[in-house]
Order: sequence, then C-alpha cells, then structure tokens
Amino acid sequence: SNQWLNTNLSYGHLLYPRVNISYNFRNSELDAYDMDALVMNMKFLQHKLRLYISENYSRTISVGAGIEADFLTPRKVMYQHHNTLDQDNSPVNTLGTFAYLHYDNLNKSNFPTRGVAGKVNFTWKDMLFDSQRVSRLSYGSIVFGLEGYIPVIEDRLVLIPKLYGSFLFGKGSVNGCSDSWNPVFDGPVPAYPTMNNIVGGAEMGRYIDQQLPFIGITNLHAMENVMTMVRADLRFRIAKNNYVTGIFNYVRDGDCFKDYLVGPGYFGAGIEYAYDTIFGPMKANVHWSDMTGKVGFYVSVGYNF
Repeated sequence: SNQWLNTNLSYGHLLYPRVNISYNFRNSELDAYDMDALVMNMKFLQHKLRLYISENYSRTISVGAGIEADFLTPRKVMYQHHNTLDQDNSPVNTLGTFAYLHYDNLNKSNFPTRGVAGKVNFTWKDMLFDSQRVSRLSYGSIVFGLEGYIPVIEDRLVLIPKLYGSFLFGKGSVNGCSDSWNPVFDGPVPAYPTMNNIVGGAEMGRYIDQQLPFIGITNLHAMENVMTMVRADLRFRIAKNNYVTGIFNYVRDGDCFKDYLVGPGYFGAGIEYAYDTIFGPMKANVHWSDMTGKVGFYVSVGYNF
C-alpha cells in the first residue's frame, strides 16, 4: 500500500527564480527482498518538507535546489538478522540539501513516439539521531534516469532505450572500500529500505527515492550501493490506443565501485499490453527474471495506482 499527499506553494517573478515550499505525506507498507528471501517488512509514516528555488528553461529543462527535512516514523519494522526476526521502530529523521535537473522534449505525455526525457537527482542528508545500525551519520545519493523514443515505422513501431542508475556514498572506508568517497552502508539492507537502493515495480521512485523500475519482479528487491540498469522496449501500436510492448532489462550492482563488475547481474523480460484511456494508461504484463526464476503478472490502472 502507498497512500500519499503532495502540496506545493510557489511564488514566481519574471526576473528571479521561483521560490517553493512543498510538503509530502506518505503512509506506506513495503517488503524488501534479497534475491527471493524476505529480509524486511516495514510500515511507516513519512513527512517531507522542502524549501527550494527552481527555474524552467524553454519548456524542456527544469532545475532546482534547496533544503529538505525528512521525518520517518515506523509503525512496524521487522527484519531478518542472522536467521532471527528482529524489530526496530526507531525513527529516522534527516536534514539535508538536494538538487535536480530534468529534461523533457517528448512529443506526447502518454505513449510518446519521439524525443528524449531524463532526470538527475542529488541529495545529501545528515541524521538527526544516533543509531547503532547506521554506519555513517551523513550520506548522499545520485539517482538518474534517461530514455529516448525512436520511431522505427512512423508512430506504429517505436524503439525505447533506457538507462538508470543510483549511487549511495559517504566519507570514509566502508566494507573494504578505499575510495575517497565510498558507499555508506555495509550489506544489502541498511537501517531501513528507505535508505537503500531498491529495484522492482513499474515506476521510478514510487516508494523510495532510490527505487528503479525493473520488469521481471513484482516485489521490491534490496540492492547494493552502486547500481545501474539498462533497458530496451519495442512498442507496437496494434490499433487505435492499443499497444503491445516487448521489454528487456539488465541490472548490475556492487557494494562499492571496485566491486561493481564482480559477480553476475540480473536479467528480466516481459510482454505488456496497454490501452490508453482518458483516465490514464491501463496496463497488464507477464514477466520473468533470473533474480527469482519465477513468472509473474502485473496490472496497473490510471496514472498513480
């Protein structure tokens, strides 16, 4: 479950950047898996307050930067630790900075046939409490996504390559990483999955900021601190507002940059049918991934369901 509320108040002037205050509330429950094993179940309330400036250029580029206060209150956190089931309901409160750069020149918002869209989000957070389960009290993240739409046969057949990445980092040496900037956490699951890299689902950042979409699994899977993913979609319009898409993606991760190429990555594939309605796309897919070795089925209706 993922209930949320977003509000934003902005003041703009022709000669100055826009000044914004935003508030986000989220009531979520999520499970985090390591391969096919459940490692954490979490129910939490999250309040996020941002004060920032932003600017738009040529209707295609938007930039922003500011400060952020994030207050996360767990209602229940159960996690596997050395084959035992532990519980930790400690709050996670952070204060930090963020910046973003977004680009979008797609010709349509739904099922575009040409153009490029991309985003880069940066955050740096300081913990407002001391926890024995967090390796560092300060950490940062860089999350990006890039996708292009290339018409192969006009608007009937479209090739859609995509590239995603998410990096967690901090100062000091962690888990044998000797780079000057290193991943913050030791192991696939830190204090909470909201501070981890996650793959799964169909939407980037739906549950947490570092979530990347991955066809082939329906649950969220915990990943290491350095993570990238490539994906290719081939979409065919079979009739008006009716689409069939073949999807292939590959994700690779590592605890730090020197371990990035060690070990195998994970492959996923699926076939999706979609129908474009006035309420948003209706989609259903069948998928498989060698991460779990299982066939799955997923249905979504509208824009944010």
